[in-house]
Amino acid sequence: MFDPTRYASRALTIAAELVADDESVDRLRSVLQVIHDDLTGNNTSKQKQRPVVREGQAVRNDIFLPGLLADDTHFMRFVIVDDKLGPADNQLPLVLVWESNHDGDPDDYLRNVLARASQPDAVLDFDRVFGACIGYPAMASGDAWVEWMLEHSLRAEAFYSGYRGVPKTKVKAAGRVHEVIRTYLDEHRLSLTTRTPIEVHDEIRRHLESTPAGLEPGDLEPAVERGLGFTLRKWATLVLIGAAVLLLALPLLPLTLAWYAVLRRREASDKPDTSNRAVHGMPDLIAVEDRIVQNQLTHLVDIKPGYFRYFTQRVVLLAIDQLARIWFVHGELGGISSIHFARWVILHDRRDVESKRRRHRLIFFSNYDFSWDSYLGEFVDRAAGGLTAVWSNTVGYPRTKNLIHDGADDEETFKQWARDRQIASQVWWSGVRYSSVDNINNDIAVHRGAVRALEPEDLPRWLVRL
Repeated sequence: MFDPTRYASRALTIAAELVADDESVDRLRSVLQVIHDDLTGNNTSKQKQRPVVREGQAVRNDIFLPGLLADDTHFMRFVIVDDKLGPADNQLPLVLVWESNHDGDPDDYLRNVLARASQPDAVLDFDRVFGACIGYPAMASGDAWVEWMLEHSLRAEAFYSGYRGVPKTKVKAAGRVHEVIRTYLDEHRLSLTTRTPIEVHDEIRRHLESTPAGLEPGDLEPAVERGLGFTLRKWATLVLIGAAVLLLALPLLPLTLAWYAVLRRREASDKPDTSNRAVHGMPDLIAVEDRIVQNQLTHLVDIKPGYFRYFTQRVVLLAIDQLARIWFVHGELGGISSIHFARWVILHDRRDVESKRRRHRLIFFSNYDFSWDSYLGEFVDRAAGGLTAVWSNTVGYPRTKNLIHDGADDEETFKQWARDRQIASQVWWSGVRYSSVDNINNDIAVHRGAVRALEPEDLPRWLVRL
């Protein structure tokens, strides 16, 4: 049986506090700007030698080329998390975040990154990026660098992948195989129209075996197990979880009712934000959108003060994480099929201050297809209850009821709230620049169908995918 955790894509989030030195922070911003300009010029890893025009001058990115991480990295970004929306009398320090969606164990991944960076022609200078962080050890320290990175990694409270369990190598292999098949069909379309579906499938398989791409035997495991057996196990798992929750809930019914009563009182006294600014009134964010098939969103907001909201937030995110692991494993989250990767991470306030002054923050990272408007619109149309369950526990969210009602139902108010708390990612890179989630999952399905004997009833559906 295929084990999707074997190749499980991971959510690595490394957050480190920056030194309280304006000059160092300004230098970091300049470094990230050079990397950003290189990427938005549609540069590839070969463009170490190709100049990029910046402010009228040709410059070269000799600092960091994310394309060198391409073997096992799907997406990544660098973000300076500031505190512009925080109260002036209770500011939090600047934090640099490196967010990566990668394959395999984080320790192995970081060691692979370290090995690549040590190559003579490598341009992966983490030292110039993280050098402004407190206590950062240089990459030359080897194990100490890996340990520091892991010590500063934050667990994703909830993590979703649009092609769960599919390593980057398989994504690329499936795309190559699908392209070989399409080319073959274009060249032999007339002769193939007289063949039966079984004969067409056999012809395609024979052609693939004769090409350099072949059937890519190292990448033939299915991405996520499907079929009746998996469906029955999935339902059985959910039934068992439901039964366990019920058994636990009955003895805790008085506490549950007390929690609900507190929730309703808090909802009645919440103070939603009011803003008259247009949703599209943030040109710095809009300027970097819609350059390729995908876009990215980095969203930061304070969790409402007190343990009650913090506890509720953790429970909601735990539920979403489990649903993403068990239920939403076929390319859609709550009916939304445009999300490559998404995660929620809590930035805990670990300052030595009074508990009432602590400000835990929720940061949301997403890599999605198409425009910001269509993405947020899909969330509202298809998953408003889930959105509200998460963000109703955060500051300024539109007024809610019973945790999941109202809130995001007011689309324009929700979009304004989301835009107000969106922060700029100084560097963002996609390893699948020209592929949507649907494209990738279709490539994988074509690949799987090309390397196995299909039942006659499955052949028409497989041919349609071509």
